[in-house]
Formats: sequence, structure tokens, C-alpha cells
Amino acid sequence: MVATVGSAVLAGPAWAQKHSITCTGFTGMIVLQGDTFGSVSGCSGDTGGSGTYMSGPGFSVHATRMTVAWENGTSTTVGFFTDVSNGNKGCTSGFKMKAKGRVSADTNGSTAYGAKVAFAFCELPTATNEIYTMTMPTGGKFKL
Repeated sequence: MVATVGSAVLAGPAWAQKHSITCTGFTGMIVLQGDTFGSVSGCSGDTGGSGTYMSGPGFSVHATRMTVAWENGTSTTVGFFTDVSNGNKGCTSGFKMKAKGRVSADTNGSTAYGAKVAFAFCELPTATNEIYTMTMPTGGKFKL
């Protein structure tokens, strides 16, 4: 005779959960002394497939926070540092930047607080050097 008393599910800290969102498209603009904004597309998870982002001044000073508003009405906030990459692999013009950080807030559920953030982008100054365009390097991914 087998008696079932119950079961327990043990959960570790939220940062240890294996949730993730990966986007295959990333574009945007950096306005010096202003906001950084753009969009992500081709996104996995319960995102609706795309989203828009905005952050205060920061990409150019190499540390920033960015909130992605997903198409389905949820959001994910990330904090990250950027640095110039060695080489421009995947960038047809401009220079390649790498970003790494962590998720600091999430209402989406496809990622979790503390999840790693990693992406690269090609940054190209405009003629005035006050606005920079950002694009995803060939084969790049925006992961959080």
C-alpha cells in the first residue's frame, strides 16, 4: 500500500531561475544629453514578439538602465554597462559596442530578476555627432 502525503516544490532565489527572452532585432538612437530609444523585434517568450525601449542619458557614459515595454503590455527593466568591442565583426559601419548586465525588474514572467543581459550593437555617429544610430550586428541577439 502506498500513501501519498503530499509534495513540496522547492524554489531557489528568483535570480537562479532559468527564464529567458531572446530578440533577433535591435535598433535605436542615442541622443547626446537626452534619451536613448528604439525597438526590439523577433522576440521569444510571452512578449508579443516585439517591444520598444527608452532610457535616460547613459549609453554614451557606459552605464545605464533601460525599460523594454513589450507588445503584450508587460515590461522588463535592465541595468547594464557598455564597452567598445575588439573589432567590428558584424557591423557594416560605425563601431561595435558590447553590453552586459542584469534584469532589475520584470512584469513579463518570461525572464526573472537577476537574469543575465547580454547584447552587442553597432553605433554610428551622424554628421553632427550629437545623435548616434544603433543597429544589431549581423547574427547578433538581444538576450535577457
